[in-house]
Amino acid sequence: MLKGIFVVAMFSFSALGLAETVNEAPKVYKKGLVADVYVEDAKSGTWANPGPTGVIIGSFVDAKPPLFSFGNIKQDDTAWSMFAGSHIGLKWSGYFKAEEVGDYVLMITRDVVKTNTYTNSCTFDISLSGSVISKAGFKHSKESSYWNRDDTMNTTTPLSLDKGYYPIEIWMHCGVTKSYWNEWVKDVDDITWTIKLKRPSDRMVQVASSSLFVWN
Repeated sequence: MLKGIFVVAMFSFSALGLAETVNEAPKVYKKGLVADVYVEDAKSGTWANPGPTGVIIGSFVDAKPPLFSFGNIKQDDTAWSMFAGSHIGLKWSGYFKAEEVGDYVLMITRDVVKTNTYTNSCTFDISLSGSVISKAGFKHSKESSYWNRDDTMNTTTPLSLDKGYYPIEIWMHCGVTKSYWNEWVKDVDDITWTIKLKRPSDRMVQVASSSLFVWN
């Protein structure tokens, strides 16, 4: 049985002063987020882990956000060469750029290409200024289960933000369907979490601009 996570609590960062405002000492922000690559033995990860696990083998600058996928590691030859033999987890970090003051709506959607993927569980958690603002994911009842695209996987979070740069961290990890490791490796491009956003001036939620995810 599938268990989804849906978060609707309002998070207000305005009163807490948790943004790095544009009036502070100038910093050079570059497009993308820094992705730390965590690895474990290929057979170690039956279920998704809710937090970073394994050994960090390095990091690379990911230019793909707001699209988050294990396939993003193809941007780094060394990380990609490790994928087939390791259970991979990715932690992205950097800043979210709030260009307006007011209420935002952040939506996470999970997209797949194939009818099913050989994952029995996944977690995709977002923290802003050190506070978890959204937890998306699922866990099937059996290790031998696999994910079917007919299941809806959306999480929506309202935010109240001042203008500025907010430290952001995102953790992505999936459990591999028992006895289907080779199929899991083939699924690297078939699972993508997308961050969609409605800013105060927007009429409708839409895929977040890549310019809103930066690092320095």
